Amino acid sequence: MTDLSRIADDPAVWAPIHRIAGTLDKSLAGLFAPDYDQRLEAARRRLRREED
Repeated sequence: MTDLSRIADDPAVWAPIHRIAGTLDKSLAGLFAPDYDQRLEAARRRLRREED
């Protein structure tokens, strides 16, 4: 993690930043899943349905 004091001096800003970073860390692991291509295609199909 970077030194957040360079970005924001208010510690109240850090909690949401840490939460977002944690969420991304968990989500990014899916990129390396063996079935990522299938997950990606399923997500694309869901998004296309919403466009109609």
